[in-house]
Amino acid sequence: MDPAALGPHVEAKNLVGGQWKSTVATQTVIDPLTGADMVTIPSTSATEAREFSTLMAATPKSGAHNPLRNVDRYALYGSVHAKMAAEMRKPEVEDFFTKLIQVKPKPKGPSLSLSLSLSLSLS
Repeated sequence: MDPAALGPHVEAKNLVGGQWKSTVATQTVIDPLTGADMVTIPSTSATEAREFSTLMAATPKSGAHNPLRNVDRYALYGSVHAKMAAEMRKPEVEDFFTKLIQVKPKPKGPSLSLSLSLSLSLS
């Protein structure tokens, strides 16, 4: 993905049951820095959202990501997060994410790194 190439021609989709799906209705996100149309996103209706509910109800309450049941997975995710942190220290990766998260502009430097860390851990 190239953040500089975003525009209304770029359509985000919902990930449902491992498949990317479009919706009947969409809405355009406005770039807060320029006021131009930035990207088209799904406007998921209640009917379309039922598939999410059905799949969530079928999801086990615990399992693959439970650190007590799957210690190897827990250790793997620790390794993945350490590698992500190392990549985020590279200027070209920092610039990429700075452009990518422009919907909530942040200054460069330590506060950007903190913001990126929080954004990634909350998503």
